[in-house]
Amino acid sequence: MAEHLAVTPEEIIDTILDELEAETAPSRYSVFVRSVFHVFLHPSDFLALRPAFGLVEQEAKRALNERLAQLNKRSVLDVFAAAANNAKKNYRRIGSGDWKIYFYENHDTEAEENPLIVKSLFDEPRAMEERVGTATERTVRRSAVGEKHTTSNSTAPAETQRSEPPVYATLEFEDDLGPQQFEMAKPFIRIGRKQKDDAMKNSIWVDCIVAVNANVSKEHCEIRFDAGNKAFFLKDTSKYGTSVNGELVPKDGEVRLPGKAKIRLADAVTLQFRSQLA
Repeated sequence: MAEHLAVTPEEIIDTILDELEAETAPSRYSVFVRSVFHVFLHPSDFLALRPAFGLVEQEAKRALNERLAQLNKRSVLDVFAAAANNAKKNYRRIGSGDWKIYFYENHDTEAEENPLIVKSLFDEPRAMEERVGTATERTVRRSAVGEKHTTSNSTAPAETQRSEPPVYATLEFEDDLGPQQFEMAKPFIRIGRKQKDDAMKNSIWVDCIVAVNANVSKEHCEIRFDAGNKAFFLKDTSKYGTSVNGELVPKDGEVRLPGKAKIRLADAVTLQFRSQLA
C-alpha cells in the first residue's frame, strides 16, 4: 500500500475544534459541547509526533478555550441567526473539569486506511439535567489520502458517563519534597525533573515530575501502554541512564515493564511501578 498522508499537529487540532461544535446538546439554559477527545494515530505518526504530544495538547486546549469564547460571544450578538433558540444560551462543558485529550497508537488493521481517528464525547455528567442528549459518541476517520468520514453511535448512559480512561498504573517514589504518588491516567507519560521556571518553556513537558537536584534529566524516560499487547514499555531518554529491576535500559529501543517494577532514575530516585490493569 502507498505511504499515507502524514498527520500533522495542526490537523489534529483542527479536527478537535470541528468536533467541539458537532452535535451539541442544547439544554434549557445552556448548550453543552464535547470536551473529551481520544486521538488514535497510525504507529508511524504516533512515533513521529510523540515528542510533541504535550505541546499539541496545550495548543489544542488553548484553541478550544478561544473557540468556546467565540461561541459565547456569538450567542449574545447573533440574535438573528438561524439557531436563534440558542442565541441567549451559554456554551459550556459538562462538569467542572478541563478539556481531556488522549493520544493512542493505533494497531488495528484500520490504521492503514485511517491514520487519524478522533473520538469525541461529552464529559461525565454531574447532574440529571446535564444528561439530556449526551449519549452520543462521534468518530471522525481521516483516510490515507486525506478524506474524512464521520459516524455517530448512541451509547448507554453508563457508557457515556465513563468517558475517561481508568488509571493504568501508579508510581510511588520519594523526592526532595517527600513521599509522592503519581497515577498514570493516560496511555503515554513522560517522567523527568522540572523546575518552576520551566513551566513557561514550551520545550519541556513531563507528566510525572521528580523534584531533585541530582542527575535526573528534564525529560528522563517515557512509559507507554500498548493496548494491542496489553503491556507497558519504558524508553530511556536521559543523559544519565535508567534501570528496571537493576538492569540498565539500552539507549535504543524500549524494554517491557512487568506488572511490578523498580525504575531507577540514574543514581538519584527509585520509582515503584505498579500496573492497575487486570
